[in-house]
Amino acid sequence: MKSQAILGFSVALFLGAIAGVIIIYLSGDAEFQTDIEKETAKTLIQLIGLILLGAFVKYQFDRYAQERTEKREKRDKARIERDILNNFRKEMLERLIANNTQLYQARLFLTAFLRPEGEFVLSEIEEQVRDIIRVMLDLSILKSQIHFARGTFKEQESIVAHISSMRDHLQDVIAVMEEIIMNPIRPYTE
Repeated sequence: MKSQAILGFSVALFLGAIAGVIIIYLSGDAEFQTDIEKETAKTLIQLIGLILLGAFVKYQFDRYAQERTEKREKRDKARIERDILNNFRKEMLERLIANNTQLYQARLFLTAFLRPEGEFVLSEIEEQVRDIIRVMLDLSILKSQIHFARGTFKEQESIVAHISSMRDHLQDVIAVMEEIIMNPIRPYTE
């Protein structure tokens, strides 16, 4: 709004100056008119030079502003992508930690419910086996997500291999537990 007022005032001032020059020109003699024509030509050349210089300076400022905007947008985009990647990594790590904690808890419970005499509490073992199966399923999903998210982790193939190894180990634990459940020595029920 302010720039429009300044522009309007400048145009009015310019038009007023031209009208004044025309009035002075028409009221003078021939020699005076020739001098005014020469001065007007000089002024027009200076004005054209000033306009060209102003246009060049404006072009340079606009180009600089555009470059800064593009750099800022590129930096913001990179930051957003980095944040998304870090959030993905954090989520995968939190899930792995949660799975590890659940497996550790299941191992402790299984140890507690397998009595030294060979007896066990069947319902508790079944519950822990279900927990282990849930963890196995989540590990399979994590493995796929990490495998297909190329470039997410530095040692991505190693992580995928370790998750596969964990899953295979859990499959072996499930097989042993199924054997115990299917062929109990002495089930203990409370």
